[in-house]
Amino acid sequence: MVAPAFAGGLALSTYTPRELTQIAAIADALPVGIFVASAPSGAFVYANRAFDEIVGVPPNRVAKAGAGAQSYGIHTRDGAPYPNDRLPFARVLRERASVTVDDIVVHRTDGTRAFIRAFARPLFDELGGVAHVIVAFTDITEEIAARFRAEIAERHLQHVLAHAPLILFAYDRHGCVTLSEGRGLSALGFAPKELLGRSVFELYANDPVSLSNVDRSLAGEEFTVESQLGSVALETTFTPVRNTAGEVEGAMGVSIDITERVRVQNQLLQAERLASMGTLSATVAHEINNPLTYLLGNLDLVARQLAGSSGTMPGAHQMAERLSVAREGAVHVQHIVRGLKAFARQDDDRAEPTDVRAALERAIEMADHAIRYRARLVQHLGEVPLVFANGIRLRQVFLNLLLNAAQAIPEGQGDANEIRVRAWHDKRRSAVVVSVEDTGPGMMPDVKARIFEPFF
Repeated sequence: MVAPAFAGGLALSTYTPRELTQIAAIADALPVGIFVASAPSGAFVYANRAFDEIVGVPPNRVAKAGAGAQSYGIHTRDGAPYPNDRLPFARVLRERASVTVDDIVVHRTDGTRAFIRAFARPLFDELGGVAHVIVAFTDITEEIAARFRAEIAERHLQHVLAHAPLILFAYDRHGCVTLSEGRGLSALGFAPKELLGRSVFELYANDPVSLSNVDRSLAGEEFTVESQLGSVALETTFTPVRNTAGEVEGAMGVSIDITERVRVQNQLLQAERLASMGTLSATVAHEINNPLTYLLGNLDLVARQLAGSSGTMPGAHQMAERLSVAREGAVHVQHIVRGLKAFARQDDDRAEPTDVRAALERAIEMADHAIRYRARLVQHLGEVPLVFANGIRLRQVFLNLLLNAAQAIPEGQGDANEIRVRAWHDKRRSAVVVSVEDTGPGMMPDVKARIFEPFF
């Protein structure tokens, strides 16, 4: 170890040998590497123990400080040899002022690397020339690693925010938005950062539910709620932000776009309701069918008795006509009951040779009451071959088409509108084709775009 030639800007002669030894011992105890070189030659003067520990090798007493990049394995962060004219020693000579360099990477002989931050300053002689340059440097490898991990975490977060339907937000105790990030903002009509600086009390001035959530969070409550903002459903967690004294300084939170989840839940709920309706239909059909069978049997019995006494009972002919009308109505009710029973068998998905025209005729019977007051029903049902399908499901489809057609036409205009039903065999495509047309106003484009959504 070579004793320092100066200290505190004072000449070597100012200190006794004992004081110089004490100064060197203090420098050796420091966790900061120290290197001193003469100017302008760059000749080695002094290095403390931390120099060896950080650089990985003892100082090269022959190497010049201005050309030490190769001697000590000094590189840039991209792995290239560090330019000598950018080394701290060279810069101090050139600028005649203190400099800081923090992009040095030392490739040690054991294969490890040390990221270095160096501070260098000139020491002037009595004539104002730079006599020496002192370089103090620290190992910032852990700092760089921590910064790298933070950058990776930041990139991961940005990736999540850019692709997941999330919204990260924060506001201070006055309601001023301080954070607004996430792809989920686009569903609300905003871009990331667009809401920064705006007041949540103004943004949600007409939304008492959202204002209540803000008040609860600023009162110190942490909670999760589901809310509806226009057509967007959000699940939001609010967390108050407190200072070191425990006082609420604002709130932050995360919102998840659950619009699709809510839509599916509603579909499931609708499916459950339809299943319940199917069960109810089966029950009602069963309860109606028993007395209806009894009614039809008695009507037939009375009709036969009247036919046998038509020559002896006055008014028998008129009574028989009325019985025929009553029986026709009862038979129509029987057809409706049969249809209800068929629709109730939702678990029967078996496909079998099916008469498409018969399924269509049954659907027409069931839709008759809805159609008769709205339009004339025009039928062109040709002879068609059997198809391999589920008759119950086909009747459902046909009934839905007929009811949709009827509902598109206002009541009371039955003579001015038509619902045309056709069925034919397309031999070129080997297919049975059914079409249902109506003279209603048609569908708007936004409705047409959603016609295949379940339950729409």
